[in-house]
Amino acid sequence: MSDDKTKDQLSEELTEVRRQLAEAQLRITALEKSLAMLADTRQALQQRQEELEQIIDTSPALLAYVNRELRYIHVNQAYAEWYGASREHLAGKRVADILSPASYAGILPHVNKVLSGVPVAFENISYTPAGELRAVRASYTPQIAPQGFVCAFLATVEDITERKKIEQELRIKDLAITTAINAIAFSDPQGNLTYVNAAFLELWRDDGDEVLGRSVISFWQKPEAAAAVIQALLAQGQWIGELKARRTDGSTFDAQVVAHMVMDVKDKPLGMMASFIDITERKQAEAALRESEARFRRAVFNAPFPMIIHAEDGEVIDINEAWTELSGYTHDDIRTISDWIEKAYEHRKEVVAADIARLFETTEKRINEGEYTIKTRGNEERVWEFSSAPLGQLPDGRRLMISIAIDVTDRKAVERALYEANAELHARNEELDAFGHTVAHDLKNLLSRAIGYAEVLELDFTTLPEDRVRKYLRRIARDSRKMNGIVDELLVLSGLRRVAVPLLPVDMQPVIAEALQRLADVIEAQEATVKGPDTWPMALGYSPWIEEVWVNYLSNALKYGGTPPVVTLGAQIEAGGKVRFWVRDNGPGLTPEECQRLFTPFTRLDQVHIRGYGLGLSIVKRIVEKLGGEVAVNSEPGKGSSFSFTLPSSGAPA
Repeated sequence: MSDDKTKDQLSEELTEVRRQLAEAQLRITALEKSLAMLADTRQALQQRQEELEQIIDTSPALLAYVNRELRYIHVNQAYAEWYGASREHLAGKRVADILSPASYAGILPHVNKVLSGVPVAFENISYTPAGELRAVRASYTPQIAPQGFVCAFLATVEDITERKKIEQELRIKDLAITTAINAIAFSDPQGNLTYVNAAFLELWRDDGDEVLGRSVISFWQKPEAAAAVIQALLAQGQWIGELKARRTDGSTFDAQVVAHMVMDVKDKPLGMMASFIDITERKQAEAALRESEARFRRAVFNAPFPMIIHAEDGEVIDINEAWTELSGYTHDDIRTISDWIEKAYEHRKEVVAADIARLFETTEKRINEGEYTIKTRGNEERVWEFSSAPLGQLPDGRRLMISIAIDVTDRKAVERALYEANAELHARNEELDAFGHTVAHDLKNLLSRAIGYAEVLELDFTTLPEDRVRKYLRRIARDSRKMNGIVDELLVLSGLRRVAVPLLPVDMQPVIAEALQRLADVIEAQEATVKGPDTWPMALGYSPWIEEVWVNYLSNALKYGGTPPVVTLGAQIEAGGKVRFWVRDNGPGLTPEECQRLFTPFTRLDQVHIRGYGLGLSIVKRIVEKLGGEVAVNSEPGKGSSFSFTLPSSGAPA
C-alpha cells in the first residue's frame, strides 16, 4: 500500500475485497450442497438398479433389453448362460454379432415390426453357440420414448425345444402305428403267387386282377436279384434283406423282406412266405440323417470352440480342430482323458480327474463346470471355461459325454484390467472426495480469516492505529496469496488429469529462476539462503509443470528447514539416460516412517508448528511420473532432508 493513499481510499478497497470474499464463500457453500445432493441421488439410483437387476436375474426366461440400434443394453443371467457369455460381455454388443446368421435372419421381420411400435409374439428356431438347434417362443414389447418413437424393446424368450420334441415323437409314433401292418404274400415252391393280403395290393398299388399265379420275380426291379433270393431260400430256409420293388405303373420303392420256406411235416417244401415293409421313406430318412450327421459333424468339429467327446471309461472318442489348434494336442496325443489331464493340468491332476468323473454321475442335461487353467503343448497357460452334456451311448453301452470349452484367457485379462481400472478409479474417487473436503476446509478457513480482518477494518478503520491496519492488510494479502496458491495447484492437478503435453528439452536455469521469484517474499521474510550451480544439465519435460515441482520442493525446504533456512540445489546425470535434480535443506530431518508417507495424498507433517495441506507433494509425484521420471527423499533425523526427482536426459549439452 502506498503511503499517500487516504484512509477513505483504503476503506473503499477493503469494502470491495470483503464483498468479493463473501461472494466466494457463498459459491463454496452452494458447491458443498450440490455435491451432497449428487451423492444422495447417485446412491438412490444405484439401489434401484440393483433391485431391478435382481428381479430380472431370478426369471427363468431369457430376457434382453435391446435399443433401437439393435445393441444389448442389459440381459439377465439366463440369457447370458444361453449364449455362453457373461452379461458384461454381452452389454453393448450388436445382436447380429451374438446370434447365428440363421437365427438373426429369423427374428429380423419381428424386430422391424416391434420397432414400428407393435408388440410381437412368435415361435422360431434358434441356434446355440455350440450349433445346437433349439425351438423358442419369443415376445417383443416396445418401449416408447416421450417423443413418441420406439427407443428400445424388451425381448422375452422361452425354450420350448422339449415340448416340440415331444410333439415330434408323438407324430412319429402315430406314423409307425399307421404303417405297422406288413404286406404278406405266399407262393408255391416254383415262386408263383398263391396269396396276397390287402396291404400287399396297397403297397404295390394293384387292384388284385391277375396277381395270383404271377411269378414273384416279376414284382422286383432286378429279376436276377429276386431269383437269387429264391435260391437262397431253397438252400438255407430263410432270407432277410432289402430289394428294390417295381409296381405295375413303373414306379419303384425299397422294401424290407423277411422270407421263409414253408415245410410240411416231412420237411418237404410247400411254398414260400414273405412279409414286406416299404422302407423308401426310411432309406430317404437315413440318407437325410447321414447328411444331417455329416453337417452336424462339420459344424461341431469345425466350430471355433474346443470340443471333446469321451466315454465313461476315459476313452477319448474324438476332438475337434479348435481343440488341437488352441491346445496343441492332437487326438493321437490324448487317446484317454488321463492323457489329457496329465499333459494339461500338472499339479491339479487329482482334482480335475475327480471333477470329470462326476460328470457321469449327474442326471442334468447340461453341466457348467466352470473355469480351468490348462497348459498347452507350448507350455502356455490358457483359461478355458467348460460345459458338458450327455451324448447317448456307444453300441457297447458305454455312456458318452461331449465337453465344450470357451477360451476365456483374453476375456479374463480384460476383466483383470477392468478390475484394476475400477479399483484405480475407486481410489481416485476416494482421493478426490478427500481432496474436495481438504481444499474446501482450507479455503473456508482462509476466507473466514480474511473476512474477519476485513470486517474489523471496516468497523474500526478510523480508530485503529496505522500499524495495526497495515498488519491486518498484510494478513489479508497473505491469506489471499495462499488461496491463490491453492487455486494454482488445482489448475495444475486438473491439467495432469486431462492434458497430454509434449516432452521438449528444458533449460532448467530460467525455470528455477521463475520458481525462486514466486517465493521471493518467503525467502526474504525467513532470511533464507538458496545456493545452486551456475549451469544445469538439459532434460526432457514440460516447463510449466517442472516449475511447480521446484516451487513445491523449495517451499517445503523453506517451511521445514533450519532457522534460518539454508537450501542447496543440484543435479547430476545418472545411468540409463536420466538426470536427477535435488533440493537439500538444513532442517531437523525425517524418520524412515515419515519419509514413506511423504508422497501420499494429503499427508501432513506435524513435527513443526507450520500447518499446510498435503496436496503439493502428491502433485509433484504425479507430474514427475507423467513426465517419465520418479521422486525420492533421503533424510535422517538431525541431518536435514534431500528431495529429488528424475527426468529423461535430452542428450543436449548444458
